[in-house]
Amino acid sequence: MGKGAIIAALALTVLIVTLQNSSRLTNLEAEAQTSSHQNSLVARELALEARKIVLSHWVSTRGAGTLAPFDSVSRDGGSYRILNYTRSGNVLDYTVLAEYQGAAHEIRSRYEWNNYAARGIQLKAANLNVEIAPLAELNVDQIVLDDQSLHDLDTMLVAELGTIDSLGQIGLGWADLQYDLSSALSNSGHLDVGILPVTQAERDAYDHASGVYFPDQVSQAVASYVGSYPEKNRTVTDIASVGDAFGIADGYEVLTFKGDLTLANNFSGEGVLVIEGNFRVLPEVTFDWTGIVLVKPAPTNLNPQVDLGGDVTISGSLVALQEGVPNFGHMDVSVLRDYSGAWSQASGQDALYYSHVHDYSGIHGWQVLFRTDGVPAVPLSATKFNSFLAAYDGAEEIYLELFNANFHGRALLTMELAGGDRYAYPVAAGFDPNLRSAGNAFVSQPFNVEDLVYLDIVVTRLSALNRLWDSEDPYPQCAYNSITKTRTWATNCTWGTPNRMGDLTLRIRLASGALVYEAPLYWHRRRDEVEDFENEMADLLENITSDEYGLDLTIGPDVTISTNAGAIAMIGAFGGNTLGLIHLGTWQRAWVAGEVGNPVVGLHD
Repeated sequence: MGKGAIIAALALTVLIVTLQNSSRLTNLEAEAQTSSHQNSLVARELALEARKIVLSHWVSTRGAGTLAPFDSVSRDGGSYRILNYTRSGNVLDYTVLAEYQGAAHEIRSRYEWNNYAARGIQLKAANLNVEIAPLAELNVDQIVLDDQSLHDLDTMLVAELGTIDSLGQIGLGWADLQYDLSSALSNSGHLDVGILPVTQAERDAYDHASGVYFPDQVSQAVASYVGSYPEKNRTVTDIASVGDAFGIADGYEVLTFKGDLTLANNFSGEGVLVIEGNFRVLPEVTFDWTGIVLVKPAPTNLNPQVDLGGDVTISGSLVALQEGVPNFGHMDVSVLRDYSGAWSQASGQDALYYSHVHDYSGIHGWQVLFRTDGVPAVPLSATKFNSFLAAYDGAEEIYLELFNANFHGRALLTMELAGGDRYAYPVAAGFDPNLRSAGNAFVSQPFNVEDLVYLDIVVTRLSALNRLWDSEDPYPQCAYNSITKTRTWATNCTWGTPNRMGDLTLRIRLASGALVYEAPLYWHRRRDEVEDFENEMADLLENITSDEYGLDLTIGPDVTISTNAGAIAMIGAFGGNTLGLIHLGTWQRAWVAGEVGNPVVGLHD
């Protein structure tokens, strides 16, 4: 073999050895990265466990605990400890730190204790028909009475339409509500039970973060919890499928019954029982519930029934709702977009106008889907959300914005980012505290396009959206010609204008702040639908003046209703939108083994 060949062979050998060593190093680095990631996940799970234990302990003290439940705990090859446990008034601020194989995860949370949701009886109605038996036990200081339904009715019939001069013309009013309830209490001998009024002035001052849960807010808090933790809710249409008992021990905290529920057999449970219809307990049937019984029929049910005729014990709260006005009309959804963010062309032109769905709620329902992980794709074609984002690189950083949230539609926004939990939160209060930006509740934290797993908005109340009716269109130059089947485009078209005339709007902005997408939701009615609306209002007036309007509440002689703040506070007390606790914020930090700033460096071999 020549000298050159020997040198070449040696070089090849060196190259092969080098490649082998490089391959081994690459594999070792990959294994190390995988191991580091797994260690970080275990540390996070340990920190979450510590967080739950601290919160559970505080709940068990009904918000009065001043001492931490532990100092440090060793578990599964790792450990967690409490760095801070500070209680100031009704607020608890605590920090836990967990460690596993050198990886560390820190969680700091702040919660406020609040008992408002624990009122034993809470009612919302436009009209009341109440019967209370003298032998019934009402271990409650006050009954919450909310006039939201009356306010909605007054806004619709008097202020907006002028159908009547006042609700007094049809025998309705706040004084009548109070009289009906106070008479029932007085006639049954329950003179020690007061009435806690919730009026529009108090609702106007309502702030979600304050935790003042009026009846509607109790309902919304339950919906938020179910949206954030769907696995905690069991929905049934046949109570027999549940058996004779339901409880937290089964892994659920909420039992939702679709439709009217009549208990003909004994039944007991704990947590939240949601009845989306009328509720009746037959005589000689035993019903025992610890937690919240929430009766929330559909808005079209103008005469909901709550008839507790059996041997009934409710330890917690009974909440019953009657909407004053059904969801007349429909919701429209428009979508505008400009990939550049310049918005340089006249609004309404095809370059900006992306899609519009008239009567969206009639076609797709009240759930406005944007990005989803398994729900049928038909509604997605209306919002064009996925197809719009598909034009961007998955690593493109964006953030979301809720605009005109004062026209919130009593909606919930549900959102999930990759690697995180799913959160449902009232639109009126912005994004969930775990998802919002540091300085604005109505702006989300930034994230990569590919990391948005789920996003939707569910509207429950049309009258709480912005009202844009064609018959009152301030831009007649945009009117639709029913003969030529065309619409005259103009800069100020009601349904083709950025900023949407004050409509509730979901926006996408790039990291630079450039606005590139917005989807407005609004209450709509076309000119050719005005007659239908007038007929609906005539039917409503006929119902109001009949005997079949309002909330019918019958409390029999074998009924015991007791306020139980502790039982209510335990519902959803381990995260999410709690009922007894107000989540003020959670902050997390994490470090891999050996990382600069890792607080457990040197504590683990």
